[in-house]
Amino acid sequence: MVCSQSTNACEAVQGEGWRLQVTAKRKPQKSLDKWTKEKWRTPSGKPSTQGSKATGEVYAPSRKIKQLKKTSAGRAKLAAATKKKRQATKAGKQHARHGLHKGKK
Repeated sequence: MVCSQSTNACEAVQGEGWRLQVTAKRKPQKSLDKWTKEKWRTPSGKPSTQGSKATGEVYAPSRKIKQLKKTSAGRAKLAAATKKKRQATKAGKQHARHGLHKGKK
């Protein structure tokens, strides 16, 4: 059987058994790999939701936080995102749409 990661399709190959056909990663897969390897943290560096010292702040990549903290507009954006996250958490929601993360809309 031959499996293709790009199409998730498999086909049998007579006499060879199972075989995985490795193909190059597409752009979304590469982007996801990069995204998961980034160092994520809160603006204060403290835990956001766990423990007695939880701040309720938004998580973002370290590079993004550094970039936003450099300008007053960026600091305001971080504060607004944290406010939205705290409101969503208080309402019992797991995720908050705060606008810091790029993604599909």
